[in-house]
Amino acid sequence: MYGVLTQNRNTTRKEMKIRALNSNQLFCLISLLVIILSIVFIEYHRISVEEEGVYYQNGTTNYPINPYYKRGEERSGVYLYRIKTNSSFLFSGILQIVPDDRLLEIRINDHIIPLTMFSKEELSDIRRGVYINVLPYFNSGINQIELKVENYQGAFGGKVIDKTNYAKYIFLLVVILSGLFFLKNTDKAKKAFYKFRKREGILFARTAVSIIGVALLLVIIGRFWSFSWIKWSIGVCVILSVLFFTCKSVYQKFLFKSSIFIFIGSICLFIVGAIVIPFEKYSYDVHGHVEYVGYILQYMEIPVGSSGWMFYHPSLYYLVSACFLWISNFSEVTSDEAVKLLQLLSVSLFIVYSYFSIASIDKFFRIIISKDILVKPIVVNTYYLAFLLFLFWPSNMMVATRIGNDIMFDLLFSIGFYFTLCWYDSKKLNDLFYATFFAAFCVWAKSNGYILFALQSILLFVMVLIEVHERKIKKTTLTAIFMLFIVGLLSVYLSFGAKIRNSLVGSQKSMIVENATSLNPSLLVDAHFSNFMPFNPVPFIEIPFTDSMDDSKGRQSFWYYLMKTSLFGEFHFDGMKLTFIAQSLSLLFLLLVLSFFYGIIRYCRVSAILPFILSIGLLTIAMIAFRVCYPYSCSNDFRYIYPAILPFVLISSLSLMRFKDNKLIHFIFLSFVALSVLFQISLVFLD
Repeated sequence: MYGVLTQNRNTTRKEMKIRALNSNQLFCLISLLVIILSIVFIEYHRISVEEEGVYYQNGTTNYPINPYYKRGEERSGVYLYRIKTNSSFLFSGILQIVPDDRLLEIRINDHIIPLTMFSKEELSDIRRGVYINVLPYFNSGINQIELKVENYQGAFGGKVIDKTNYAKYIFLLVVILSGLFFLKNTDKAKKAFYKFRKREGILFARTAVSIIGVALLLVIIGRFWSFSWIKWSIGVCVILSVLFFTCKSVYQKFLFKSSIFIFIGSICLFIVGAIVIPFEKYSYDVHGHVEYVGYILQYMEIPVGSSGWMFYHPSLYYLVSACFLWISNFSEVTSDEAVKLLQLLSVSLFIVYSYFSIASIDKFFRIIISKDILVKPIVVNTYYLAFLLFLFWPSNMMVATRIGNDIMFDLLFSIGFYFTLCWYDSKKLNDLFYATFFAAFCVWAKSNGYILFALQSILLFVMVLIEVHERKIKKTTLTAIFMLFIVGLLSVYLSFGAKIRNSLVGSQKSMIVENATSLNPSLLVDAHFSNFMPFNPVPFIEIPFTDSMDDSKGRQSFWYYLMKTSLFGEFHFDGMKLTFIAQSLSLLFLLLVLSFFYGIIRYCRVSAILPFILSIGLLTIAMIAFRVCYPYSCSNDFRYIYPAILPFVLISSLSLMRFKDNKLIHFIFLSFVALSVLFQISLVFLD
């Protein structure tokens, strides 16, 4: 019988008894097994596309396996690619064939496929290629495909991609299992519904419906009448909606209501920055991100990863951006207006990111007050200074106005972390459900999101150890394990399934950064032990800014480069005033680092701080691993672990509770905030 161990009050400490799983836990276990077996079944019946041979003008040659693709110079001429594939009842019949440079002929089982339905541009489209229904030409068993492709110059090849959406079967299964679970727990669902019908729920619903109604009205007007103000009205509507909900929540739910003024002040600064700062000024590969969004708008599909510089990234941010431009009537939007609208979207996402991050700070102080660890008056200064440090961090302006998928990762990580903190405190499964749900979406935004799953797994392991030590494992613990494992498994399958399959056949060069082999060699840095230790604080203060291609600016030192980019990114700014501000901030930052380590030592026994310590620890370890695996300076920028600012700020601020009457400590924190505000204002008005 399945079961968990519990303590029997009538026995000694070492004597145990077995309690059977409750019905919900058993249902979760069965669902997990069904999902795993379904994934195995789908993978077994997925069609395979395998190489048979590559021929150059009737001469045999030897090149990489399917997808045939080579970056670099190669002979011009006609190449013949022979591929074999099996048939499957799950196969939709649609194959995407992407030639480089021109598709001349397709032959399937000795049947020549007519290409007259495609234009010359489509047959030479090296990004999207053509879509062909091959079912009329397929037989049961093994099928032979021949591609005749003409190469003009440079990169060459021909990719054959199965466009069957196998994930839909898993989604359908999950929906069915979820429906059965809620039917089984109808009473709990009714209680949740009645709770939502309270006054706050009705107010929230009415407000949401009103905002959605206004947005839909603007969309309808924009689709039928071309008014120049429509596109900007939708952008303003999004920002105002975000402002309303976040400010309302800060004022009503946070520990100290006056914190709303700090929040609004920072938001106003970022909105002005998004309006004034050019879109490409503080962005990385911004044109690649815009190209990704443009592809989705043009073809209404997600591109092949190898077809563009940034196309290997997960698609969530780009889908959201494309939808945002679509409802803004993108056909009437110029390219300059489109990137400015994307900047407005970025600042809207950043506002929500900021809200959930300070909500985590607020939650931490609520926990320690509710558990009588500290009294409310002591935490006031620490609370406000933690808010100030986080909301006015020097690099916030760059992140808020930048176009790219990093902001979507930051947002979803902050939401997932907030619910993880709530779950760690309350042990409620609904909090864990939200935490894992947003962790899965975080992975969809950027593969760094798996750090959230690692954090949740470690916290769950700690909880299990505590319950085992107390000989009292709660009923919800096993269900939590099932939930975390199921969501994590599905996330891995949906996000990395194709890459894992390609790696098994040798056609996947990199699991994370697929364009790493094409980066500029001048970006290479060393990854030896000496690059991680030691850290010299003198040049960190003296050299105001760093550079991704200049060793004299400290890029070879891992800690120097990581901490400097956390403050100012990889950018260099001229002028004596900005140089002085940067040097002063660097000095004060090192003092904050000392305060951070003091906060860990002093308050490490407070259970509520564990998620914050694990979060910054896992993010830092991931950055070290990234440096070792991908030793490029552009890949070691702090933007990859930007959510680490939250735990750093909170833990650093805790020293204020120990030295609440020390004016020097308060002066250091306030000076950092003041100089940070000056630096960001300078960025807004910098030519």
